[in-house]
Amino acid sequence: MLDEPDDGVPCSGAKNPSATLGKVYFAQTHALSPGHPLFFLIAERPALLEVQVTGTGQAPEIKVTAQAKGKSLGTLCLAGPRELPASIDDSVHRRDDRYTVTLPSAWLTAELSVEITAGEATRALSAKELTVGHAPELNMVLFPVDVLNYNDAKKDSPIPDGWLANLER
Repeated sequence: MLDEPDDGVPCSGAKNPSATLGKVYFAQTHALSPGHPLFFLIAERPALLEVQVTGTGQAPEIKVTAQAKGKSLGTLCLAGPRELPASIDDSVHRRDDRYTVTLPSAWLTAELSVEITAGEATRALSAKELTVGHAPELNMVLFPVDVLNYNDAKKDSPIPDGWLANLER
C-alpha cells in the first residue's frame, strides 16, 4: 500500500486574472509532463500533480477536477506560494514556486481525465493524454532447484512451513 498524503488545501475561491498556467507534471516515480515520450501513469497508485502558475499578485484558487467515464471523481485545490511567482526555473522540481496536490489512487483509472483551473486559465488533459496503464501484477512461482549439489548424497534442508505466508498480501 502506498502512502496517500492529504496535501490539498481548502478551496478559497480567490481570483487573479493575471494567472497563467505553465507546465504540468505528474509524478509517481519521476516527474514528467504529458506529451513526454516516456510519460505514463500507473492505475491504482497515487500521483503527485505539479502545476506551474505565474503572474503578479496573490495566487488564485488553483484546482484540479477529475472525471472518469463521464462521472465526476471530485475536486482538489493545490497548495503552493501565496504570491504568484513572476517566473519559474524549470530545471529543478521544487514546491516553493509551484502548486501541488496528490491525486488519490482511486482516481487513477484508464478513463481518467482532468481539468486544471488557475483563476481564469484552464487546461484539460484527456484520458489519452494521461495514458493511465493497468496496475502492475507480479506472478511468481518458486520451487527448489538443486543445480550444483546433486552428487554429495546429503539431504537438502526442508522448506519451512508457512514460508509463503510472508509473500502474500
